[in-house]
Amino acid sequence: MMLENEAGAWAKLLQIDTPIAYKGQDALRRTLFDIVNGMVRVRSRRAVDGLAPRAPEAWPDVVAKAWPTIWTKPPHKIPDGWCDLVVVMSGELARTAPDAQVVDAFEDHVQATLSLRIAGDARVGELPYIYAHVSSHVCRECGSPAKIRRVNLGTWALCGGCKPKGIS
Repeated sequence: MMLENEAGAWAKLLQIDTPIAYKGQDALRRTLFDIVNGMVRVRSRRAVDGLAPRAPEAWPDVVAKAWPTIWTKPPHKIPDGWCDLVVVMSGELARTAPDAQVVDAFEDHVQATLSLRIAGDARVGELPYIYAHVSSHVCRECGSPAKIRRVNLGTWALCGGCKPKGIS
């Protein structure tokens, strides 16, 4: 469930200017709000169901089964902390671009963002860029609000309490 101190951090995300030209800044802010709101709902639902606040271990397989036309293979190259973001994005793709298919999805270690290649539906538009932008503000490990941090040779989206797995 969203912690009280996370509310302000998520609100800051909605105030960030982005280089994305998406039907104007008001429409972009509404879209960012919907994404963050969706992520909080997914996280809260897990808490209500008595599940851990972190993503379930097999979440990539669950996502691929829930949206088989969008995910032809499970998104195993995406960090667990972005699970809620992927769930919200999958639902949005199913609603707005039902013929879309994720060709590739992975973590870009240079920009610390979710990198997506989506084919099959022109209605996808700017959505991959918007989700990439949001991912740079979501901890790759736990899903909390994050900042871009440089750790050793990588660039990561991390909250103050997490380190990237496998890096000391």
